[in-house]
Amino acid sequence: MTIDIFVETVLSEASKLQRIGKGVNKCCFKLPGNEEWVILASSKKNLIQNELNQLRLIESRCHSIPPQTCSDVFKSIVPQTSSDVFNFIIDNQPCSAFVEQFIKGFDMPHNYATSDEDVRTFYNKITDDILSTQPLENAKVKQKTVTACLARIFEYLQEYDIPDLQLRYETATGKVFVIDPGGANSGNYHATHKQWISKIMEFTSESEMKRMWNYKNKKEKWL
Repeated sequence: MTIDIFVETVLSEASKLQRIGKGVNKCCFKLPGNEEWVILASSKKNLIQNELNQLRLIESRCHSIPPQTCSDVFKSIVPQTSSDVFNFIIDNQPCSAFVEQFIKGFDMPHNYATSDEDVRTFYNKITDDILSTQPLENAKVKQKTVTACLARIFEYLQEYDIPDLQLRYETATGKVFVIDPGGANSGNYHATHKQWISKIMEFTSESEMKRMWNYKNKKEKWL
């Protein structure tokens, strides 16, 4: 389904949208059976526009990342129309929204304020996914992909902050994406965000994954 058709379907069949996630000021919706796109929507148009502006800011400042790999850090695909923000009505409530590509995987837990425990849960789920990947060579590729994505995010954070740092892990590839970064003035947690990325990198590093793999697998060793 193309983005244009997806948006047309949303506009004509908004009642079919399914809410996913636990957003407070902003909600994420998907159409049943569609695994390509989601929409981020809010009754506050300025909030949606600020979020989209922040996403564009992140994308534009990927100057230290090769263009072909920028999407490994940031992945938001919006409809190519006169305005990337469109309006629709759901549950008799006028909303503004934009489209993002749906990433099959899992998010870093996030409920009002991310905690160190949430970060720990996230990297534990990543390590579990890598350790369950077969054959070993595929697990190695995933681990390297995780490291590469996190390194680029960490490099970005050396100069800029991502106000509301939320991450999503793609189970098919091991890619880590930045999602829902919040508006430009939604907080100042730069040092904390760098610590989170460093911690995730530490526990998903090649040496750590090799140690855990070899402990669990007695026959096939990660050398």
